[in-house]
Amino acid sequence: MAFNIRSSAGWLRLWVLCCMVWAVVVVVLTSDGFPTKARLDSNLEFQLSLISPDANKRRADMWGRPPLAPAVVAQRKAEAVAKHREGVNNLERDQRRHLIRSALFWFVPSLLLLISGWLIGWVVRGFTRPST
Repeated sequence: MAFNIRSSAGWLRLWVLCCMVWAVVVVVLTSDGFPTKARLDSNLEFQLSLISPDANKRRADMWGRPPLAPAVVAQRKAEAVAKHREGVNNLERDQRRHLIRSALFWFVPSLLLLISGWLIGWVVRGFTRPST
């Protein structure tokens, strides 16, 4: 028995609807993690606030240890700035990679749902008697 588009049109419409709903879910879930320059800048500010002199003194008072040496603070600050610079240089690549992953996160389950539906229909058709 050949594939009949008329008998499966309702199921295909349901599949399209499920794919559209899944696309909305994917956009909502993945848009929050989209890399932007503002997010990188915010992360740098946070990293620098953790190694600021005030934070260093508070951490030393809280743990009862001597504050970090100025050389260590300077090294950590340089590492944070270098990491930020690397993130800015790779921003376009990271954005493209995020979009590709999001598209695959939508496409693969949609394709698996379509294939599963076809396979289930194939099995069901195998157990039904042909109409005469």
